[in-house]
Amino acid sequence: MAMTIGLAEALSAARKTKNVTKKVEALQAIPQETRNHLMGVFQLAYNPHITWLLPPGVPPYTPLEESTDVQGRLIGELGKFSYFIANDGVPVQPQVQKTRREQLFIAILESVDPADAELVIQIKDREIKGVSKNVVQKAFPELGI
Repeated sequence: MAMTIGLAEALSAARKTKNVTKKVEALQAIPQETRNHLMGVFQLAYNPHITWLLPPGVPPYTPLEESTDVQGRLIGELGKFSYFIANDGVPVQPQVQKTRREQLFIAILESVDPADAELVIQIKDREIKGVSKNVVQKAFPELGI
């Protein structure tokens, strides 16, 4: 059985190098199943049609203990991200109130690996550290971002 890795962990090789070509190669070397999830992450971070319905910055939350084994948990939570975004200015889940949206976001941050929680905040703030929009465009031009 293959071990599930966290999305932040999957990006670690690309984040460690300063060379754009090596970053692109590292992203392209990520196993296909994980890469498919990362494609959604990159859309959430860099697609100009998507806007976030949450305030910028780090919300008040309590990260899980580093030793908690929740690698891969973020993958299961990605489906809930429709509560937090608008597509071309139209909320995907318009019935969700602002306070409830923020509570759900914090609940996700508190349930995933601490590195994945930091990644989620970076996605929301549209700047994944070590993996710029330019790098993603070069690695995956098919995303059209």
